[in-house]
Amino acid sequence: MRRKLIAIGNRMMKDDGVAIHIAQHLKDYLYVQDIQLIIGETDVDYCIGQIDDGDDLIILDAAYGEGTPGSIHVHPLENMNLSDKLCFTQHQPSLVEGLRIYKKSVKGVFIGIEVAEISFGLELSQTIDVLLQHICENVKKCIETYVRGKNDA
Repeated sequence: MRRKLIAIGNRMMKDDGVAIHIAQHLKDYLYVQDIQLIIGETDVDYCIGQIDDGDDLIILDAAYGEGTPGSIHVHPLENMNLSDKLCFTQHQPSLVEGLRIYKKSVKGVFIGIEVAEISFGLELSQTIDVLLQHICENVKKCIETYVRGKNDA
């Protein structure tokens, strides 16, 4: 069993790549915590190939709900309803769906970051860019809470 953080997103679609930006900011922290970083971008097949049965996953992706830009949604993977996936991610098929299709026996958590703008562009929107350091700290706290809960179980 290995703990892995998989960052999903499209860097060419502004805020859709926010998870990749966050993962890159947290890479040293993840290394110290012995969490393998996988930059999956939009390649679900690549991500599935990096996952072994028994892995403990942290999936980081842009979220598309009705929350405030920069807010964070945290959902245990086993509780995510496939019919609700469109409110969380635009990547089809989603990695969560791929885990079920390929019958991967994993546990984990989905961390979604509410976006402000999805359009062509290599930079984050001004809204998310201004909040990026704060978002990174909040994601780090979510990871710490998740890991602490797993270690206490």
